[in-house]
Amino acid sequence: FSQVEDKYAKLLKDKSAKFKEWVELLNDYRRFYLLYPSSPVASRALLRTAELYYRLFSISKKRDYLKKSIEKYLDLIHSYPESEEAEEGYYRLILIYKKVLKDGAKAKELLEEFKNHYPHSKWLLTLEGKKKKLSSPSLINSAR
Repeated sequence: FSQVEDKYAKLLKDKSAKFKEWVELLNDYRRFYLLYPSSPVASRALLRTAELYYRLFSISKKRDYLKKSIEKYLDLIHSYPESEEAEEGYYRLILIYKKVLKDGAKAKELLEEFKNHYPHSKWLLTLEGKKKKLSSPSLINSAR
């Protein structure tokens, strides 16, 4: 798993990374959480998969990737609710609904769920701080 994480870190720094490289990385993470769902890092692999689907959407503007990203964030929240990654999944979903899909009602609904499940989350504090000013966040790299 650490090799896949290293590859991810490298691609994040590589401004000339090709679309195909992102897809290959996504498949590495996807394969990991599908083969080892009970692994302590499965939730991290699922989070990365969701992030990478969002990145593919950002690059290609194809809505199918955005739908897949949302689906994977929801899978993460439901499959690994006790993980730190689930908290981050909520955070990123809220930003997607608010800033990308412009669906304030759904973002608010998710925020209420988030508050109920994780009242002391660092991600919740980040959202509260951004409430006044949510200007074009980078969903992949914000609050890291």
